[in-house]
Amino acid sequence: MKRHVKQALACSALGLVVSIALLFAFLGPPASGGGASEAIGRLFAMTAIAGLICGWMAGRSGQAWAWPKFAGVYVLVCVGLLVVSTFGRAHAASAALGFQPETQAALLIAVIPDVA
Repeated sequence: MKRHVKQALACSALGLVVSIALLFAFLGPPASGGGASEAIGRLFAMTAIAGLICGWMAGRSGQAWAWPKFAGVYVLVCVGLLVVSTFGRAHAASAALGFQPETQAALLIAVIPDVA
């Protein structure tokens, strides 16, 4: 097994364990089994995709990455995926509630007085 594959697997496994521990430490035990399994599934997907992206990037690099470099890029990719997924869910929730950007802009224009 190549070094970047081992690094990706190790970072993904460690990332999953640390994220689950942080999730339960900050939010406490889950209220239902369904909610816990969904949260763990989302964390697994995020850490696995981040591992795949970093493994692919390290494999395409001309030289082997050191562990600190791989772990740093892995953390950055995890944060990026978390930000993208959070904004995606927030956008979907606002669309479901009926908040459209056009409506918000029209509301702002109607509220701001004409100072000219």
